[in-house]
Amino acid sequence: MNESITPPTSIPDLSELGARSEWFAICRYFRRGGSGDHSAYVLEANIIRLADAAVHDYRIAEQCIGQYHQRDPSTFGLAPLVLATTHFESCVWHLERFIKHAKALRSCQTAEPELKALIPRNSIFLHGEIEGRFTKLRHTLAHLETSPSLSNIASGSSLALLPVAEGLIVANHKLSWSDLSSLLIAAHQCACQLAEFTPVAHGAGE
Repeated sequence: MNESITPPTSIPDLSELGARSEWFAICRYFRRGGSGDHSAYVLEANIIRLADAAVHDYRIAEQCIGQYHQRDPSTFGLAPLVLATTHFESCVWHLERFIKHAKALRSCQTAEPELKALIPRNSIFLHGEIEGRFTKLRHTLAHLETSPSLSNIASGSSLALLPVAEGLIVANHKLSWSDLSSLLIAAHQCACQLAEFTPVAHGAGE
């Protein structure tokens, strides 16, 4: 295999980012947690779920990379790499939907102000250079099958989302491991805060 597209021996370890969807459901049932507004609650629940899903797919893809490096040297090892590509792509889609839901909750007029404040305007997944690089890579993935995109893929460049030493690449776009892990950590931290949210009105009589 060409060394330039050989997957890294390791990528940032996100194993400590535990899922929060179950805890959110528990808080909803026992502590009346979550937004008191139905629309805001739907967005809040999906933000947490999508953050969990993005991290989960990243971790499965990491395992696939490990399987590639632990394979029998006499085999090509393409199967785990194909799975890694698929799970990294799912990670990107879930992260994209997380961002869209986060923006929608911030714009939700019926959501509690203190809930919306848990998604700061300066969050790295809402603006800035990292978000910009992520958006370009996601846009390339979303339109890879269109004629203009196909014609822009240079011979020898990546035809699918590939994990390489520098990060994830597709066509002429790259997202470094540092950028991807920073986005996932920020998404997870946001999900953790939302999962703990209980409206002030709910606790007023306690």
